[in-house]
Amino acid sequence: MNAHHEESPTGRPPHIAIVGSRAEWFGVLAEVEVALSGFRCEVVEGIEELDASPDRPALVLVARDRLGVSLRRIARKEWARHTPVLAMLEGAGLAERAEALAAGAWDVLEEGLTSTGSLARLGALIRLTERAWALARQRDALFEFATTDPLTRLPNRRHLFDQLERELARARRNDEPMAVALFDIEIGRA
Repeated sequence: MNAHHEESPTGRPPHIAIVGSRAEWFGVLAEVEVALSGFRCEVVEGIEELDASPDRPALVLVARDRLGVSLRRIARKEWARHTPVLAMLEGAGLAERAEALAAGAWDVLEEGLTSTGSLARLGALIRLTERAWALARQRDALFEFATTDPLTRLPNRRHLFDQLERELARARRNDEPMAVALFDIEIGRA
């Protein structure tokens, strides 16, 4: 596996999920895995299988016969926010490509999945996704660092004021009353 690919929480290498018929796509899996070394490929019949998986896919490819329902359902998933979703529409016309993009596809593969151009685009999208995940992890770590006391791991004063601003805005928006109570507990201080 390439050094820049991060393993999933289950310790398995990252994967590319193909939403489509297993019988139709099984033959190309090995070829794609070889071309994108370090990634495993799996075919899932529907979105439910992706939801049930403990591993977040690095990339989702949706076959033409699954486009109608799958793209819109995937777009609503939390895990799909930073996961490229591509529609596989070999030989598609402009209207069909535009419809797939409007339904939530990031891009459309118009060539065969194992073509040089398609594999290069998949590799580029995977690298971009990895960078987005790394930035999201760094952002979360910085937020935790800025809003948590390093000794007690409890929320700090900055967190209190951020939360207070959000709650005040919510109360104003909903025209609701709000009360704040502060306690300063000093135990063991002389």
